[in-house]
Amino acid sequence: VTQCLGMMTALLPHIRAALMSQLPPKQHALLNDLDKIKKDYMDHNEKVLNKFVTIIGGIVEHGLAPRIAHTDFDARAKEFSSETKEITCCVFLDGICSNARKMHQVLSAMLPPDHLQDVFSRLFAYVDQ
Repeated sequence: VTQCLGMMTALLPHIRAALMSQLPPKQHALLNDLDKIKKDYMDHNEKVLNKFVTIIGGIVEHGLAPRIAHTDFDARAKEFSSETKEITCCVFLDGICSNARKMHQVLSAMLPPDHLQDVFSRLFAYVDQ
């Protein structure tokens, strides 16, 4: 979806220029609709990218956040105080990592690199809150 929206937003200025050269000056006001369409496409693209963050956010809030209350971090610190043991993530952080990894696997095949980076920047900012 984002690739199609990106293609259309890239093409619209060229379509507008071609139409402007063919239309009489009285009808140039009609080209403002193309500007509105481009803005609508960009807004829709923004909503699509935000939806990916909302999906992971819902998983974190409803599926994983209740588990953090049951985690005794002091006991975990004592358990892993010796450097010989391998430290494992708590269930909460492990859930975030596994869901982010799964989403990255799916989105990396579908999104251009700049959109993928944007989605995960938003996702990490959301988790940091």
